[in-house]
Amino acid sequence: MTTAKPTLFLLKNTYMKSNYTGLKKYCLLLLVLFSSFGFGKNIWKGSSSTDWNNASHWSLKRVPLSTDAVEVPVLSGKSAFYPTIVGANRFFVFGGKKQKIVAGKVVSPIFAGSTVSVPFTTAGTFDNGNVFTAPLSDSAGSFASPTNIGSLTQTTAGTISGTIPAGTSSGTGYRIRVVSNAPSIVGSDNGANLTINNTPAPTGQTSQNFCSNPIPTVNNLSATGTAVKWYAASTGGKALGTSTALTNGTKYYASQTLNGFESISRLEVTAYITNTISNVTASDACELTKQSIVTVTGLAANLPVGEYQVKYKIYNSNPELSAIMTVNTAGTGVFTADVSKVGYEATATLNVTQIANIDGSCPLAMSIQSNSFRVVGVRKPSVQAGYYQCDRKWVAQWTPVNYANGYVLEVSTSGDFSQNVTSYTITGQGSQNYTINNLAFGGTYYYRVRAESNLCGFSPYSDTIKFVIVGNNSSTPGKINGSSVICPNIPYQFSVAGSYPTSGEWSVFNETGSATITPTGIVTGKNSGTVKIVFTTYNGTCGTSTSFPLTISAGGAAVSPASATPTVCNNALIIPITHDTTGATGIGAATGLPAGVSASWAGNKITISGTPTESGTFNYSIPLTGGCGTVYATGTITVTSPSSAGSPSASPKVCANTEMPTVSIATTGATGIGAATGLPAGVSASWAGNTITISGTPTESGTFNYSIPLTGGCGNVSAKGTIYVNLTSVFDGANWSNGIPSDNGLAAEIASDYSTSNGSFTACSCTVNPGKTLTISPNTFVKIENGIVNNGTIIVESDGNLIQVNDNAVNQGNIVVKRAFNFSTERKQYNYVSSPVAGGNLRDIYPGLPQAVYHSEATNMFYTSSGANIQGRALAIKEPSTGVVSDPTVTASFVGVPFNGILKYPLSYTTTNPAVSHGYNLVGNPYPSNLDIEALYDDNDVKIDPTFSFWDNRGNTVFVQQGSAYNGVSYAKYNAVSGTGVGAGTSTAYSPTRTPNQFVKVGAGFMVRAKSTANGATLDFKNAYRSDNNTGPGFFGKSSDKDRYWVKINTPGGIELMTAVVYFPNGNNGFSLDDSVTSNSSDDIYTFAAQTAVAINGRAPFSQSDRVMVGVNSFTSGNYTISLGDQEGVFASGQNVYLKDHLTGIVTNLSEGSYTFSITAGQSTGRFELMYEPGAVLAAEGAVKDELMVYKDGQDFVVAAKASKITGLEVYDLLGRMIYKDAPQKTKATIDSSVMTTGVYIFRIDQGGKVTTRKVIK
Repeated sequence: MTTAKPTLFLLKNTYMKSNYTGLKKYCLLLLVLFSSFGFGKNIWKGSSSTDWNNASHWSLKRVPLSTDAVEVPVLSGKSAFYPTIVGANRFFVFGGKKQKIVAGKVVSPIFAGSTVSVPFTTAGTFDNGNVFTAPLSDSAGSFASPTNIGSLTQTTAGTISGTIPAGTSSGTGYRIRVVSNAPSIVGSDNGANLTINNTPAPTGQTSQNFCSNPIPTVNNLSATGTAVKWYAASTGGKALGTSTALTNGTKYYASQTLNGFESISRLEVTAYITNTISNVTASDACELTKQSIVTVTGLAANLPVGEYQVKYKIYNSNPELSAIMTVNTAGTGVFTADVSKVGYEATATLNVTQIANIDGSCPLAMSIQSNSFRVVGVRKPSVQAGYYQCDRKWVAQWTPVNYANGYVLEVSTSGDFSQNVTSYTITGQGSQNYTINNLAFGGTYYYRVRAESNLCGFSPYSDTIKFVIVGNNSSTPGKINGSSVICPNIPYQFSVAGSYPTSGEWSVFNETGSATITPTGIVTGKNSGTVKIVFTTYNGTCGTSTSFPLTISAGGAAVSPASATPTVCNNALIIPITHDTTGATGIGAATGLPAGVSASWAGNKITISGTPTESGTFNYSIPLTGGCGTVYATGTITVTSPSSAGSPSASPKVCANTEMPTVSIATTGATGIGAATGLPAGVSASWAGNTITISGTPTESGTFNYSIPLTGGCGNVSAKGTIYVNLTSVFDGANWSNGIPSDNGLAAEIASDYSTSNGSFTACSCTVNPGKTLTISPNTFVKIENGIVNNGTIIVESDGNLIQVNDNAVNQGNIVVKRAFNFSTERKQYNYVSSPVAGGNLRDIYPGLPQAVYHSEATNMFYTSSGANIQGRALAIKEPSTGVVSDPTVTASFVGVPFNGILKYPLSYTTTNPAVSHGYNLVGNPYPSNLDIEALYDDNDVKIDPTFSFWDNRGNTVFVQQGSAYNGVSYAKYNAVSGTGVGAGTSTAYSPTRTPNQFVKVGAGFMVRAKSTANGATLDFKNAYRSDNNTGPGFFGKSSDKDRYWVKINTPGGIELMTAVVYFPNGNNGFSLDDSVTSNSSDDIYTFAAQTAVAINGRAPFSQSDRVMVGVNSFTSGNYTISLGDQEGVFASGQNVYLKDHLTGIVTNLSEGSYTFSITAGQSTGRFELMYEPGAVLAAEGAVKDELMVYKDGQDFVVAAKASKITGLEVYDLLGRMIYKDAPQKTKATIDSSVMTTGVYIFRIDQGGKVTTRKVIK
């Protein structure tokens, strides 16, 4: 028998698996052993890695051989088998035991935001690095959107510590489960519903104080929450009843219930019974004050900072006393107790019986007894006289007192201890004497003693001991001889008699005064007062002295200031003036007193008295006699003349509510005025510089006789006068009762018919009686300060003016305002009309109910109007037909209450249609008087342009509306800045030209243009703009306060147009507000302000060197005539105006005649020029033979030379682009302007190498 060799096989390509759970932890590859020989085992160490060919992952440190037994642990998450290739061998890893996770019991309920422990168990194997996570379901137990509350990294069972999110909603159906990620296993949940409570604890003060009476209970505790309950513990327990009494210092816990869930956490509150104390300490009291400082202590919470009422007893017996206790540090209070019932050196206790809040609330009765305290004190010491000790010493003596810790000895040279005080401190209760050193012989001294206690302070002073240092009488000092009074700074010799020994020592003891003394007894006084002169003799070392009292005079005689510095009236007895004197024996002759006044001396007093008989200021001087040196009594007496008041500067007659002219009255001798009487209300008086000034605005009517007393002078004097307010002057048909009202404070009463053709008048007010008529004739006026009462008839004729001043005046009764109109033959024309009275309808002003149209700013067109009067608005009123009014002249009548005061008319500037020229507002004169439009513009210049336009229908031939396309030829213009107007283009058949000035007549309408920023603003009219100026024809006039002139052009069609040039101080030669743009009609004449064509050219002050370019529009070819119109200022005083035609070279003096020229149809802007120095111009013409001229002729630009041919001509725009080129080779070249658009161009003109440039504007 043959034995086979052992062979080890790895099954190749053979699938082996196991799905049961009872397999061992490890699976082995099936090893087939055909021999009984052993083999090596190679175990996989690579965890979950599948890098089988990595030798480091095998226990034998090599990839398995075909001879190895292979052992591979089950790989994490590989429950299904799969093939693995190692080298050329395939084998399979079998699934291991199935993993399982089961969550354990979780404690419930859980508070949202708190931590929770989640235990769990596992089955099967989990890979290294596995993470177990605890998801929380929603309140219904669903894990569709779980919330992870915690995690744990490990491979075996354990407990996850998680946190319930604070915002988790309360609920009773929550579940928690555990899941893993290696492998991914979803475990079962905890198996029971969990309750999560999201209800927080209530809020509130954690320390709460309560009064003891009534007894506080749980019901008194405070917490903010819902359905609050109180407990004795922080967790668990039974809720306390609301009547449970609170205990001082005890903690209580509050919960709240929300949505059926009671909070798990609780608010902790400590209750304190207010005013509870634990200890009382009283200090010893001093006998002098009988007060003990009492300190009360307790818990800080029981005794907060503040003030309290305290009741206490001494010896715990009545009466019960009260005090205020202060707590500056919580828990410790201090008050002062009255222990006056406790005797001296007695011991007592204090019993606190009650503490309450400062307002008496929250009283807490108690009985807390203090420690024992005593009442002690020091009595004033008893002093003895003491005794002298040799060498100028004195021994002070006193009897010791109980409780003294020491003594204070005070020594002074005055008995009241007010000067020269020296203090000595002596320690020790038993001290009873002290030696005072360095005293002066002859000196008088005083001493006193008081005891000092650490508890009570100082005792009262002892009695005072007086002593004099005279020595020990061992020798005889004798007697001092000399004067008892000496003057200061004058040496005086003293002597001594009867001394033994005869020699001795001189000294001085200063008391209230001071002096020095020589060794020989010569004394010199230094300061006034008393001193002692001392002489001391010695027998051995101890001396004996004698003294002599001496007074140092106060520098000789002295005098006090005057008792008064009077101002008195002449010939009036003065109140006596006095001066007190010292050291004098009388007075000498007085100087400087007024006549009638004298001085006398007696009893150390000077008396000045008498009756002055002269006026002036008197500075007197009175010498004192008998003193040391020369002294004078001085003072001043002022003697005034009687006061006086002059006559008033005027006795004004004024209107009520109108400022009156100032009245002045000169005064003499006065220093002011007293309260005036008799002045009208609104008028007052003042005084300054010896003048009374009376001023103001009277607000009541009547005759006022005033009186103003003078003050500060002599006599009873008053300034007097009369003021007349609204004194009425009545017209009775022949005369005015107080003269015609002429701005003299008179009110007018028309008691009989009156016409101002007999005289215009100015009155405070005007009343027309029933049945009477006031007629204001043409070119006259009535000016009223205040209101008008018309009980009769008031007629304002055409060109008459009714003016009022007070904007707030109220008028009563209708008036009739007339306005003359001239109608055309065709009756197609319109007039701009504005009503001067309130209300009414403009279609009623003349017969035939004429058509009325209003102007729309938004469209710049006219539309049919009802004719209703809107004050300040003008309407275009059509002429009536000849069938209704055959006469070409009619007088319109406006009937109503005369309009007065401030008017704010709304302006418009719309921007809805860019094709429309916006801002034009048709307005009118709202008053029954002329209107100053320069004043109107000055107050409205930020809202409107300065050009006012007036419709002159005389030259109008257009009867179809053109809106913004209309060239404005029939509008006359007035510029309110330059103060100049120009007439409209009219037929020469209508003469003269209507040139507007600053005054717009009654009933006239006109155009103003609002600024783009003024939409919604108001054009403000005021009475201050009203005028009676009637200059000029028609609706217009002229003024002559500027240097200006008008230039007219007459066309072949018989049309006359004009332009104006005005020089004035505020003008400038650029284009600005003082210029009014031309209408640029088909026939027109204008000048240039800078590069802008204007109808009115406002310029800087006149200079003869100025030149003004003129432009002409010609509708047809033919002969036109330029002439000079009105001239004002220097031009009306001889200054000529010349017109130069650059085409022909002709210079014409327009001041002497007109200039007729031929022109083709079109526009000419460079041909004509106005100038004022013809001689210089003509000289220049002769000097420059080849002068070039560039001008516009119709639609063409013309370049003309005098002699040299134009060899090259180029035209450039401002971008430098050449738009035209020619080589004319002649002296005149024409350029069709159609090659140019609107703008500025440069002409380059070559004359055989000589190049000239000109700038032109199209």
